[in-house]
Amino acid sequence: MDNDNVQYKDAPARRRIGAVGAIFLIGTALVIDGVQILLDLLVAGVAINRVVDIVVGVLFALWFLFIDPKILTNTRVLAAFFGTLVGEAIPLVDAAPLWTLDICYVIWQTRREDKGKSGLSLNPKQMTSRRTPPKIPAASRLRGISKYRE
Repeated sequence: MDNDNVQYKDAPARRRIGAVGAIFLIGTALVIDGVQILLDLLVAGVAINRVVDIVVGVLFALWFLFIDPKILTNTRVLAAFFGTLVGEAIPLVDAAPLWTLDICYVIWQTRREDKGKSGLSLNPKQMTSRRTPPKIPAASRLRGISKYRE
């Protein structure tokens, strides 16, 4: 029996990205954004930045998969992640610290999910419909309606 995901009654809520992990993620993103700003000042740096963005995107995705694969099933996190990749491809926009903003958003969204305030998810077990289906009257009640329509 797998006891890794058991939540005990008195145990504190599980945090997938703790304080130390958040510091490392944000620190890495800050260093990458700083390097990319320096590369933008170079003529050849603009072309190198595109390669750096692809490598960084893959590395952050692998990092999140290593922490918890469910992080990347949140549609808001995925939208922010791919939005960052698109933003980094635009020449003037890529000077903004988009990786740092994205990592901060992912940490915030993950902690929000950990507290039970779940966002949109691609996990079928977590998908629920807020609308209830319409109630259809029983067939026996429908037969009695026809006599009043005459």
